Amino acid sequence: MLSRFFKGNPEIPPDTLYYEKNKDALGLSLEEYLRLRKFDHWYVSHTKTTFLNRPFTISSPYWFLRSVEEIFIHEVYKFETYKMQPVIIDCGASWGLSVIYFKLRFPHAIITAYEADYDICKMALENLRCFNFNQVTLHNMAVWDTNSSVVFSSEGSVGGSVANAEVSPDDNDYANAPPGTWIGNYNTYFGTHKTEEKQVEAVRLKHILKKYVAIDFLKIDIEGAEHKVIMDCADELYKVDKMFIEYHSFPDQPQLLDEILKALGNNGFRYYIKEASNVFSHPYIRDKDVRYDLQLNIFCFR
Repeated sequence: MLSRFFKGNPEIPPDTLYYEKNKDALGLSLEEYLRLRKFDHWYVSHTKTTFLNRPFTISSPYWFLRSVEEIFIHEVYKFETYKMQPVIIDCGASWGLSVIYFKLRFPHAIITAYEADYDICKMALENLRCFNFNQVTLHNMAVWDTNSSVVFSSEGSVGGSVANAEVSPDDNDYANAPPGTWIGNYNTYFGTHKTEEKQVEAVRLKHILKKYVAIDFLKIDIEGAEHKVIMDCADELYKVDKMFIEYHSFPDQPQLLDEILKALGNNGFRYYIKEASNVFSHPYIRDKDVRYDLQLNIFCFR
């Protein structure tokens, strides 16, 4: 029955060379790694696994492996500090992997994390509890430019976002989907997840930053809300030593990367940019519908 959730040809022998090369960073047994890698990107369901010898709950095996690869193998958040107790603010904590990475690297770090999706945040709380970390606080809140409440659109995995961060939200009429095209909350006819919108508490990042004299690392991965948030808190960024921003560009909205980079420059940051996702192999031939037409990792430092 589960074979319909698997990608590729199950008869093809799995490649274990990648696992053997990275098994220490992956934190998974070979058997579990091979089980999880069979699931396709659209499969969303509460899934139990074992990560770093501890029980771990996720909602997407595919994106969990992608996140582990990004955080623990490529180490996109790797930074150095002379401080024994660095202050880290994590906006968009998802299942808690980034918090785990920071605490394993800096055991005495003081970490404040935010995750807007209630179900994902609940998983993260359970996952982090198994590690018994000290000085970690996780809030079920959306990071925004006001202290208020916002409509959060959840698709059950890592792609949830504040609904009004997008001008043109998903307008598929799922009532017109042919019978038998639903697999969980994914509709094969439209090729998208049906999102669930909920009112969630929002916290103004500017007000968070005002509480600190210095912040050693600020991570912002909030699925398209980064421009609004960074523009609002720009005059507090002088307190931040290093920052990671995942930039998202919506196809039907102006690209505002230049404004973000200007705000960084005005605060004395230098930056290094990498592609976060290969959205278009040939950018002049945009032959597919995408949620984001550009995704970049921006590494900010002084």
